[in-house]
Amino acid sequence: MKDLGNNISISNELLGGKNFNHVFKGKWDSTQVVVRRVCLLHLVEPHFYRLNQDRLAAEREIKLENLDHPNVIKLFAYTDTKDFRFFALELCAASLYEYCIGQYDGDMPPTITVLLHIVRGLRYVHSRGLAHRRIHPKKIMISLSSPVVIKLSDFDLCKSVTTSGSYSVSGGKGDDCYQAPEILDDDDDQGISEKRGSIASDIFSAGLVFFYFLTSGWHLFGNGFNIPTNIVNKEHVNWEMLPVDYIYDYGELIKDMVKHDPQDRIMLDIAEAKLNEMERPDYML
Repeated sequence: MKDLGNNISISNELLGGKNFNHVFKGKWDSTQVVVRRVCLLHLVEPHFYRLNQDRLAAEREIKLENLDHPNVIKLFAYTDTKDFRFFALELCAASLYEYCIGQYDGDMPPTITVLLHIVRGLRYVHSRGLAHRRIHPKKIMISLSSPVVIKLSDFDLCKSVTTSGSYSVSGGKGDDCYQAPEILDDDDDQGISEKRGSIASDIFSAGLVFFYFLTSGWHLFGNGFNIPTNIVNKEHVNWEMLPVDYIYDYGELIKDMVKHDPQDRIMLDIAEAKLNEMERPDYML
Protein backbone atom coordinates (compact mmCIF):
# COMPACT_ATOMS: atom_id res chain seq x y z
CA MET A 1 0.00 0.00 0.00
CA LYS A 2 1.20 3.50 -0.87
CA ASP A 3 0.28 6.33 1.51
CA LEU A 4 -1.35 9.24 -0.32
CA GLY A 5 -2.12 11.45 2.65
CA ASN A 6 -5.38 12.22 4.48
CA ASN A 7 -5.37 8.61 5.77
CA ILE A 8 -5.77 7.21 2.23
CA SER A 9 -3.62 4.33 1.00
CA ILE A 10 -3.71 2.81 -2.47
CA SER A 11 -2.72 -0.65 -3.72
CA ASN A 12 -1.53 -1.71 -7.16
CA GLU A 13 -4.69 -3.79 -7.70
CA LEU A 14 -6.59 -2.14 -10.55
CA LEU A 15 -10.36 -2.70 -10.41
CA GLY A 16 -11.31 -0.81 -13.55
CA GLY A 17 -11.39 2.49 -15.36
CA LYS A 18 -10.67 4.15 -18.67
CA ASN A 19 -9.07 7.23 -20.18
CA PHE A 20 -7.58 9.17 -17.26
CA ASN A 21 -9.88 7.83 -14.54
CA HIS A 22 -9.00 4.55 -12.78
CA VAL A 23 -10.16 2.65 -9.69
CA PHE A 24 -7.93 0.69 -7.29
CA LYS A 25 -8.34 -1.21 -4.05
CA GLY A 26 -7.19 0.75 -1.04
CA LYS A 27 -7.73 1.76 2.58
CA TRP A 28 -8.99 4.76 4.46
CA ASP A 29 -7.59 4.44 7.98
CA SER A 30 -8.26 0.73 8.57
CA THR A 31 -11.37 0.57 6.35
CA GLN A 32 -11.22 -1.27 3.03
CA VAL A 33 -12.25 1.14 0.25
CA VAL A 34 -12.00 1.70 -3.46
CA VAL A 35 -9.71 4.54 -4.49
CA ARG A 36 -10.66 6.43 -7.63
CA ARG A 37 -7.76 8.24 -9.29
CA VAL A 38 -8.64 11.16 -11.56
CA CYS A 39 -6.01 12.93 -13.65
CA LEU A 40 -5.84 16.70 -13.13
CA LEU A 41 -3.23 17.55 -15.75
CA HIS A 42 -4.04 19.91 -18.60
CA LEU A 43 -2.23 18.59 -21.65
CA VAL A 44 -2.20 19.73 -25.25
CA GLU A 45 -4.56 18.29 -27.84
CA PRO A 46 -5.81 15.65 -28.42
CA HIS A 47 -6.01 14.94 -24.68
CA PHE A 48 -7.00 18.40 -23.46
CA TYR A 49 -10.78 17.98 -23.80
CA ARG A 50 -10.86 14.56 -22.14
CA LEU A 51 -8.64 15.70 -19.29
CA ASN A 52 -10.64 18.87 -18.78
CA GLN A 53 -13.81 16.79 -18.51
CA ASP A 54 -12.11 14.53 -15.97
CA ARG A 55 -11.03 17.57 -13.97
CA LEU A 56 -14.59 18.88 -13.95
CA ALA A 57 -15.76 15.42 -12.90
CA ALA A 58 -13.30 15.47 -10.02
CA GLU A 59 -14.72 18.79 -8.85
CA ARG A 60 -18.29 17.47 -9.05
CA GLU A 61 -17.43 14.26 -7.17
CA ILE A 62 -16.46 16.37 -4.16
CA LYS A 63 -20.16 17.22 -3.78
CA LEU A 64 -20.58 13.62 -2.64
CA GLU A 65 -18.71 14.63 0.54
CA ASN A 66 -21.79 16.58 1.62
CA LEU A 67 -24.18 13.68 1.02
CA ASP A 68 -25.01 11.35 3.90
CA HIS A 69 -27.70 8.79 3.22
CA PRO A 70 -27.82 4.98 3.51
CA ASN A 71 -28.72 4.66 -0.18
CA VAL A 72 -25.87 6.86 -1.45
CA ILE A 73 -22.29 5.62 -1.72
CA LYS A 74 -20.06 7.11 0.97
CA LEU A 75 -17.10 9.35 0.18
CA PHE A 76 -14.76 9.03 3.15
CA ALA A 77 -12.03 11.44 2.07
CA TYR A 78 -10.06 12.76 -0.87
CA THR A 79 -6.55 14.05 -1.41
CA ASP A 80 -4.56 15.68 -4.20
CA THR A 81 -1.11 15.20 -5.60
CA LYS A 82 0.46 17.32 -8.31
CA ASP A 83 -1.15 15.31 -11.10
CA PHE A 84 -4.08 13.40 -9.57
CA ARG A 85 -7.03 13.60 -7.21
CA PHE A 86 -7.76 10.44 -5.21
CA PHE A 87 -11.19 9.63 -3.74
CA ALA A 88 -11.63 7.01 -0.98
CA LEU A 89 -15.08 5.55 -1.61
CA GLU A 90 -17.18 2.89 0.07
CA LEU A 91 -16.34 -0.62 -1.14
CA CYS A 92 -19.33 -2.56 -2.47
CA ALA A 93 -19.93 -6.16 -3.53
CA ALA A 94 -21.10 -5.56 -7.10
CA SER A 95 -23.31 -3.42 -9.29
CA LEU A 96 -26.94 -4.02 -10.18
CA TYR A 97 -25.74 -4.61 -13.74
CA GLU A 98 -23.46 -7.45 -12.59
CA TYR A 99 -26.36 -8.98 -10.68
CA CYS A 100 -28.68 -8.83 -13.69
CA ILE A 101 -26.19 -10.49 -16.05
CA GLY A 102 -25.36 -13.24 -13.57
CA GLN A 103 -21.88 -12.12 -12.50
CA TYR A 104 -23.01 -11.64 -8.88
CA ASP A 105 -24.97 -14.31 -7.01
CA GLY A 106 -24.62 -13.03 -3.47
CA ASP A 107 -27.31 -11.80 -1.11
CA MET A 108 -29.90 -9.32 -2.35
CA PRO A 109 -32.77 -7.47 -0.69
CA PRO A 110 -36.35 -8.34 -1.73
CA THR A 111 -37.32 -6.96 -5.13
CA ILE A 112 -39.47 -4.16 -3.77
CA THR A 113 -36.72 -3.14 -1.34
CA VAL A 114 -34.26 -2.75 -4.22
CA LEU A 115 -36.69 -0.36 -5.94
CA LEU A 116 -37.35 1.54 -2.72
CA HIS A 117 -33.65 1.99 -2.04
CA ILE A 118 -33.11 3.45 -5.51
CA VAL A 119 -36.03 5.85 -5.09
CA ARG A 120 -34.99 6.90 -1.59
CA GLY A 121 -31.38 7.51 -2.61
CA LEU A 122 -32.38 9.53 -5.66
CA ARG A 123 -35.01 11.48 -3.75
CA TYR A 124 -32.36 12.43 -1.18
CA VAL A 125 -29.92 13.56 -3.89
CA HIS A 126 -32.63 15.76 -5.41
CA SER A 127 -33.48 17.19 -1.99
CA ARG A 128 -29.86 18.38 -1.78
CA GLY A 129 -30.32 20.42 -4.94
CA LEU A 130 -28.49 18.01 -7.24
CA ALA A 131 -29.32 16.03 -10.36
CA HIS A 132 -27.38 12.76 -10.62
CA ARG A 133 -27.39 12.63 -14.46
CA ARG A 134 -25.89 9.13 -14.66
CA ILE A 135 -28.50 6.72 -13.32
CA HIS A 136 -27.60 3.36 -14.88
CA PRO A 137 -27.50 -0.30 -13.71
CA LYS A 138 -23.69 -0.05 -13.57
CA LYS A 139 -23.95 2.94 -11.20
CA ILE A 140 -26.32 1.25 -8.73
CA MET A 141 -24.26 -0.64 -6.19
CA ILE A 142 -24.91 -3.61 -3.87
CA SER A 143 -23.40 -3.16 -0.42
CA LEU A 144 -21.18 -5.59 1.46
CA SER A 145 -23.21 -5.05 4.62
CA SER A 146 -25.80 -7.31 6.20
CA PRO A 147 -28.59 -6.66 5.52
CA VAL A 148 -27.69 -5.69 1.97
CA VAL A 149 -28.37 -2.10 0.94
CA ILE A 150 -28.66 -0.67 -2.57
CA LYS A 151 -26.70 2.55 -3.16
CA LEU A 152 -26.33 5.21 -5.85
CA SER A 153 -22.76 5.84 -6.98
CA ASP A 154 -20.69 7.81 -9.52
CA PHE A 155 -21.47 11.47 -8.99
CA ASP A 156 -18.88 12.74 -11.46
CA LEU A 157 -21.59 14.17 -13.76
CA CYS A 158 -23.90 15.52 -11.06
CA LYS A 159 -25.01 19.14 -11.32
CA SER A 160 -26.68 21.65 -9.08
CA VAL A 161 -30.21 22.46 -10.18
CA THR A 162 -32.23 25.65 -10.15
CA THR A 163 -35.15 26.19 -7.80
CA SER A 164 -37.35 24.67 -10.51
CA GLY A 165 -35.12 21.56 -10.59
CA SER A 166 -33.52 22.15 -14.01
CA TYR A 167 -29.93 22.38 -15.28
CA SER A 168 -28.14 23.08 -18.55
CA VAL A 169 -27.05 20.02 -20.51
CA SER A 170 -23.31 20.59 -20.82
CA GLY A 171 -20.04 19.18 -19.57
CA GLY A 172 -20.64 15.61 -20.71
CA LYS A 173 -23.49 13.20 -20.15
CA GLY A 174 -24.04 9.56 -19.31
CA ASP A 175 -24.86 6.59 -21.52
CA ASP A 176 -27.41 7.62 -24.18
CA CYS A 177 -29.26 4.36 -23.60
CA TYR A 178 -30.27 5.59 -20.14
CA GLN A 179 -30.98 9.23 -20.98
CA ALA A 180 -34.38 10.91 -21.00
CA PRO A 181 -35.65 12.08 -24.41
CA GLU A 182 -35.11 15.76 -23.57
CA ILE A 183 -31.39 15.04 -23.07
CA LEU A 184 -30.89 13.18 -26.34
CA ASP A 185 -30.06 14.94 -29.58
CA ASP A 186 -33.00 16.24 -31.58
CA ASP A 187 -32.30 16.07 -35.31
CA ASP A 188 -34.83 18.83 -35.95
CA ASP A 189 -33.21 21.16 -33.46
CA GLN A 190 -29.75 21.14 -35.11
CA GLY A 191 -28.14 22.38 -31.91
CA ILE A 192 -29.89 25.77 -32.03
CA SER A 193 -31.65 25.49 -28.68
CA GLU A 194 -29.88 25.03 -25.34
CA LYS A 195 -31.01 21.71 -23.92
CA ARG A 196 -32.10 21.64 -20.32
CA GLY A 197 -32.49 18.60 -18.15
CA SER A 198 -34.13 18.34 -14.76
CA ILE A 199 -34.59 16.03 -11.82
CA ALA A 200 -37.38 14.48 -13.91
CA SER A 201 -34.65 13.32 -16.32
CA ASP A 202 -33.18 11.24 -13.49
CA ILE A 203 -36.64 9.78 -12.83
CA PHE A 204 -36.88 8.63 -16.47
CA SER A 205 -33.48 6.94 -16.15
CA ALA A 206 -34.52 5.29 -12.88
CA GLY A 207 -37.62 3.88 -14.61
CA LEU A 208 -35.32 2.26 -17.18
CA VAL A 209 -33.22 0.79 -14.37
CA PHE A 210 -36.38 -0.58 -12.73
CA PHE A 211 -37.32 -2.34 -15.97
CA TYR A 212 -33.78 -3.68 -16.50
CA PHE A 213 -33.70 -5.10 -12.97
CA LEU A 214 -37.19 -6.62 -13.05
CA THR A 215 -36.53 -8.31 -16.41
CA SER A 216 -33.02 -9.49 -15.50
CA GLY A 217 -31.25 -7.54 -18.20
CA TRP A 218 -33.76 -6.32 -20.81
CA HIS A 219 -33.89 -2.68 -21.85
CA LEU A 220 -37.38 -1.26 -22.24
CA PHE A 221 -36.50 0.51 -25.49
CA GLY A 222 -34.74 -2.30 -27.33
CA ASN A 223 -31.16 -3.27 -27.98
CA GLY A 224 -27.91 -1.62 -29.03
CA PHE A 225 -27.78 1.44 -31.22
CA ASN A 226 -31.56 1.55 -31.66
CA ILE A 227 -32.26 2.42 -28.04
CA PRO A 228 -31.78 6.24 -28.16
CA THR A 229 -33.92 6.50 -31.30
CA ASN A 230 -36.63 4.36 -29.70
CA ILE A 231 -36.55 6.55 -26.58
CA VAL A 232 -37.12 9.67 -28.68
CA ASN A 233 -39.89 7.91 -30.66
CA LYS A 234 -41.59 6.45 -27.55
CA GLU A 235 -41.16 2.84 -28.73
CA HIS A 236 -41.40 0.49 -25.70
CA VAL A 237 -40.31 -2.43 -27.84
CA ASN A 238 -39.50 -4.85 -24.98
CA TRP A 239 -42.49 -4.21 -22.73
CA GLU A 240 -43.66 -7.83 -23.12
CA MET A 241 -40.46 -8.99 -21.37
CA LEU A 242 -41.78 -7.71 -18.05
CA PRO A 243 -43.11 -10.75 -16.12
CA VAL A 244 -46.88 -10.80 -15.69
CA ASP A 245 -46.71 -10.54 -11.89
CA TYR A 246 -44.48 -7.48 -12.17
CA ILE A 247 -46.75 -5.85 -14.76
CA TYR A 248 -49.51 -5.86 -12.17
CA ASP A 249 -47.32 -4.59 -9.32
CA TYR A 250 -44.90 -2.25 -11.08
CA GLY A 251 -46.07 -1.74 -14.66
CA GLU A 252 -48.04 1.44 -14.04
CA LEU A 253 -45.25 2.91 -11.93
CA ILE A 254 -42.63 2.31 -14.62
CA LYS A 255 -44.85 3.83 -17.29
CA ASP A 256 -45.35 6.88 -15.07
CA MET A 257 -41.59 7.21 -14.62
CA VAL A 258 -40.76 7.03 -18.35
CA LYS A 259 -43.44 9.35 -19.71
CA HIS A 260 -42.07 11.31 -22.66
CA ASP A 261 -42.89 14.75 -21.28
CA PRO A 262 -40.86 15.42 -18.11
CA GLN A 263 -43.75 17.40 -16.60
CA ASP A 264 -45.94 14.29 -16.78
CA ARG A 265 -43.54 11.99 -14.90
CA ILE A 266 -44.39 10.80 -11.44
CA MET A 267 -42.68 12.60 -8.56
CA LEU A 268 -40.41 10.50 -6.37
CA ASP A 269 -42.37 11.13 -3.18
CA ILE A 270 -45.45 9.64 -4.83
CA ALA A 271 -43.41 6.73 -6.24
CA GLU A 272 -41.99 6.04 -2.79
CA ALA A 273 -45.45 6.14 -1.22
CA LYS A 274 -46.74 3.61 -3.76
CA LEU A 275 -43.81 1.27 -3.12
CA ASN A 276 -44.18 1.64 0.64
CA GLU A 277 -47.82 0.61 0.29
CA MET A 278 -46.82 -2.49 -1.69
CA GLU A 279 -44.23 -3.39 0.95
CA ARG A 280 -46.87 -3.62 3.68
CA PRO A 281 -47.54 -7.20 4.83
CA ASP A 282 -51.29 -6.75 4.32
CA TYR A 283 -50.91 -5.44 0.73
CA MET A 284 -53.57 -7.03 -1.53
CA LEU A 285 -55.06 -9.06 1.34
